Formats: sequence, C-alpha cells, structure tokens
Amino acid sequence: MTSKRLVSIGQVIKEAVNEFLTDNCPHLAASVSFYLILCLFPLILAAASIFGFIVREPGAKADVIEAITDFLPVSGEFIQGTVSSVSKSWGAAGIIATIGLIWAGMAVFNALRKSLNAAWGVKQPRPFLTERLMEFLMMTGFGALMLISIGLTTAFKVFGEQFTEGSLLWHSAAIATSILVSFLAFLFLYKLVPNTKVYWRHAAVGALAAALLFELVKNFFALFVADFATYNIVYGAVSIIIALMIWAYVSAVIMLFCAKITSIYPRIRAALKAEELPDETIQEKLATLSPSAFMFVGNISSLTSNGVGALRRLMLGKG
Repeated sequence: MTSKRLVSIGQVIKEAVNEFLTDNCPHLAASVSFYLILCLFPLILAAASIFGFIVREPGAKADVIEAITDFLPVSGEFIQGTVSSVSKSWGAAGIIATIGLIWAGMAVFNALRKSLNAAWGVKQPRPFLTERLMEFLMMTGFGALMLISIGLTTAFKVFGEQFTEGSLLWHSAAIATSILVSFLAFLFLYKLVPNTKVYWRHAAVGALAAALLFELVKNFFALFVADFATYNIVYGAVSIIIALMIWAYVSAVIMLFCAKITSIYPRIRAALKAEELPDETIQEKLATLSPSAFMFVGNISSLTSNGVGALRRLMLGKG
C-alpha cells in the first residue's frame, strides 16, 4: 500500500511538472507577478488607510507594520511613513481614494482568476458581473485572512516576550498559524475560483502543498533580503523592485504548480483505482459467497474444465 502511494505521488508530481511546462504556466506566473507588483503599492496604501482609520494606538500600528514586513520585502520605514501620512489625511477624500485604490488592486485578482482557469484547462468564463464580484470577494477574503494572520502573529509575539520560558512554543504557534492561514487562502482559491467543479478534499491536497512551500520560500526569502546589500551594489536604486519581482514570481509559481497538483491528483487517483478495480471486484464477490455456494461454483468450474478436456480428446481421436 505504501509503495502504491509513493508511485501515485511520483506520478502526480511528474504530470504536474509536465503540464506546468507545456501549458505555459511559467509565463502565466510572470503575468500574475507583473500585476501583483503593479497593484502592490495601491493595495498597501489601501491597507494603510484602513489601518489608519481603525488602529489608533501607535504601538498597535508598529506591530501591524512589523507583521506586514514579514510578508513583503518592503522596508518598515516605508510602510510606517505611508501609514502616518495617510492616517493624518483621512477624510472624505481618503475614503474616495481608498475605493479607487481597491478597484485598481482588483487587477491582480483578475490575473489570478484567469491563470487558475488556465491551469485547469477551463475555456468558458463566467458572466462579467459574476467575475467582478468574485474578484472583489477574493480581495476582501484575502484581506480578512491577512488581518487575522497579523493579529494572531502579533498576539503570539507579545505572549512570547512576556513569557520567555515558553518563547519557543509561542514561536512555533506563530509559524503554525501562518501555515494555517496560507492553507485556508489556497484552499478557497483552488476550490472557488476555477470555473469547474473542484472537490474540497482535492483542493486540500494542493492547498497543503502550497502552504508548506510558501512558508518555506518565505523564510528563505527573508534570509535573501537580509543579505541584500550585495544586490544593492548591482541594481542600485531598483534593488527593492528586483526583490519584489522575485518574491512575486516565486509565489505565483508555487500557486500555479500546486494548482496543477490539485487538478491532476483526482485523475491519477481515478486511473489507479480503475486498474485495481477488476481484481478487487472479483475477490469481493467471491468473499460474499456462502460456503455451499462457493463449493457449487468450484464444482461447476471443475466440470467445465473436465468437459472441455474430454471434448478435445474426442475430437483428436476422430482426427
């Protein structure tokens, strides 16, 4: 059973890599990352406006900014300045500007939707208004998950600082929470966005793989940004843009590759079940027979075999 599972996992990964390359997914990931970079700063400004309106305590703002910098290769000073300036100018114009920024930020979710449909091979789009509503709900849902993640991460950090004896426990809880939030985000993304039927259990497989890969890459990217002085020498003023491009592209590759895993997994599983079905079906049918019926079937089989042998000998004798 274990060997069959290993074969199944190997086949899924092999097919996912093959379809990822043949279906032009690397270029789709580049498209998603382009729109993500294009809309990232409007989304940050919108988030800063919302945080500036809701969060009034300076300490809370600092915790939020620190949590955001864990996800983005953007300096905390930049986000701090944005939050401060937008918070001071909050008003009717701020509300209108925030609505415009949110509308502009929806472009990245439009690219996500099209890329996921392409990953599933879906050609038929949804109605126009349905797609716009879905993009808005995607952005709202991701914003809510981000707020939950930031809140929980901040809470775990505060507890870890107050209770130094269990700091490792709180740190582990923060990592687990980050993985859980990523898992939920990818789960809803794979289940609801493609214009085709996707079962929750199949979406969960790809979402788990994506969440683990995303957490792994996020930690490696943090080390990469920490040693970014070398890249400042090469790229100069645009080094932060290069870092953002790499982060966005790798994240998009993870999302689309695991989307391929989600779409391929049920096909491979169904094919393996189809190969095993005949033998298992016969064994199950024989197992349900009573002892007398089983003996009857055996006698019929024996008589049939003997009858065929006698007929063959008779024909050979006549020949």
